[in-house]
Amino acid sequence: MITLISIVLYTAWCVNAGFSDFLESDPVEIIDIRNDEATISWRLPPDIANQTNKQRLMITVIRSSYHSGSKSVSVNVGPTLRTYTFTNLVGNTTYRASVETFDGDVSLWYASNVFTTSLASLQWLAAPTDIVLLDKTNTSLEVSWTAPVFHETGHSAVINQHLMNVYEYLPLSKMLLKKLSINVPVPKTTYSIGRLTPGAVYNITLQAGTNYGYGTLGWAVFSTLYRMEDGFVLKQRMKTPNALTLTWPSQWLPSPTSRFTIRAKTLHSPDNVDKEIMNMGVGEVGKAPEFVLRNLHPGSTYNISITTSVEVAKSRKMNWNQGNLYKTAWSVFSTLTQGEYAVTEPRIVVETDTAASIVFQPLRHLGNVQYQIRYTPLDGVSVETREYYEDELLCPKFGCEWMCALVFNLPRRPREYTFELRAKVDGHWNKWTSIPRRPWNLLERVCSINPPHYFVDNIGNREHMREVDIASANAQLSPTSGPRKSLCDNLHWLFRRYLVVVDSRQADYSSIDITKLADKPTSDYDHTPYYITASLTPEQVQQNIDFRLGDGQVHGGYLNYPLKESQHDPRWTLVPMSQVENEIMEPRLKTCGFTEEENPNRTKESSIMYYHNDSPNTTSTTREYRKVERREFSAADREARMRFMEDQSTHTV
Repeated sequence: MITLISIVLYTAWCVNAGFSDFLESDPVEIIDIRNDEATISWRLPPDIANQTNKQRLMITVIRSSYHSGSKSVSVNVGPTLRTYTFTNLVGNTTYRASVETFDGDVSLWYASNVFTTSLASLQWLAAPTDIVLLDKTNTSLEVSWTAPVFHETGHSAVINQHLMNVYEYLPLSKMLLKKLSINVPVPKTTYSIGRLTPGAVYNITLQAGTNYGYGTLGWAVFSTLYRMEDGFVLKQRMKTPNALTLTWPSQWLPSPTSRFTIRAKTLHSPDNVDKEIMNMGVGEVGKAPEFVLRNLHPGSTYNISITTSVEVAKSRKMNWNQGNLYKTAWSVFSTLTQGEYAVTEPRIVVETDTAASIVFQPLRHLGNVQYQIRYTPLDGVSVETREYYEDELLCPKFGCEWMCALVFNLPRRPREYTFELRAKVDGHWNKWTSIPRRPWNLLERVCSINPPHYFVDNIGNREHMREVDIASANAQLSPTSGPRKSLCDNLHWLFRRYLVVVDSRQADYSSIDITKLADKPTSDYDHTPYYITASLTPEQVQQNIDFRLGDGQVHGGYLNYPLKESQHDPRWTLVPMSQVENEIMEPRLKTCGFTEEENPNRTKESSIMYYHNDSPNTTSTTREYRKVERREFSAADREARMRFMEDQSTHTV
């Protein structure tokens, strides 16, 4: 009897203890939380579990800086499931996860729990670029950067901060020690970091951020001054994956032609490639001090110093080596990671139904650089253009610092595509840079290729091309005449471009008004019988390059439109164009983004008279006659033009 009572009491205690444990623990436990998913687990009371034949799981947004209002998602699962992972969640968002069990349509049990996802890693949010050091002292670093730019307005609107982390480099252990973390609100893109250690090296990371996550990481390494160091001397003007361009104040050297030595030693390399480089140089009078440190390793940090000798007065008792003192300045800089050499300031400035005109700043690199454009439909596969060299991306306007490109014959409107641009430097392709839509404003010196307003047919069709001999239209002076050859050599530098003009008139020779020269769509609209189909450089003309009218390529900022079927032997002219004459054309250059009713140079009359060869297949020699009347130039321009006209009148045949 006693034994039976003991067994009953022990069983009751076990049941009560188990039920007590069940009550003390959360019915719904959050096992794992990430920025975009969460895993939950739940336990049912034994009697409820026996009656359950289906379960409903629900997740509801409670608080979010991204979603407006409440949003819920539910899923039905089997009666035996006890863990589940919710996916496709949003970072930094508070959710309620609930579990409800049913016996048929009768609710038996309900429990829930609340959790907040971690900050998201936003792949679409690019890293800040151009992280540069504006100023430094022995205890502070003033850093500047450029915020990322995107196509989508919604994405740009939610970028409200930049997360800056500062790490101190420990030379003995070669480790990084985190010093501080700062959120810099937008639109501020500079920050002065204080309370630093003199003569120390700091790794500074930056991420563009939103309320629910941060983007890709950008970084740079700088150093503070020693306590007794004399100011911020050695500065970084530009960096690439394999080179650093350094500058320093011109007065720092004892004289403009003083010798200097630059040394670079690896502090850190991701591939454990240690280098020690020494270069010697001499300053140049009239030029800003600058030196390009080459053959560096991508993504590496270097301790760089510059040393120069300071001559002092020598006494008779001093040795030769005692007559020189040396002063040194140092800094720490890092190269770009391989593939991070991004193109700056790309923008779509003009769009039509079938084409987009793109401009961007060229990379300041001494070697060969190639560029490539990629355009992707919103619901399709990306298309990449061929590689372009810089001389294939010239703008219509002379001396323009922009690179100009044209993407045409698009199946859809450009607004239905995203455009990207990348560069190949030293044989390595760098990352794609998004091209935002930003038309020219009234304060900018505009210049871009005028895109076609229609689908251009017969691209690549040789029946709509005509091969021409550039040399046949280039005026050749007699090789036996010394003065004539000298004149040609002296005047060749005057011409910045040679315009290839297609003329539909049938006269043997006719004047061409340079104030009416424009690309084909503009000329057709204005009913002008001639148009610019290409712009060639003096080097291309001298080399007598192979050229076809109507090849469908862009030459010097002009699209070489395919010829009409009726133009079996089109008349064409090679027009040498100087900077002054280009300025006369400028009010009519709609390809450069604007038109004006009046001519700012007040040109009363301007025409260029040519004798044309009627067909590119003939061997007749083209002789060039230039006539310019009532133009208003500067005194120097008038003097150069008078010498040119006098010599032409003397040697004309």
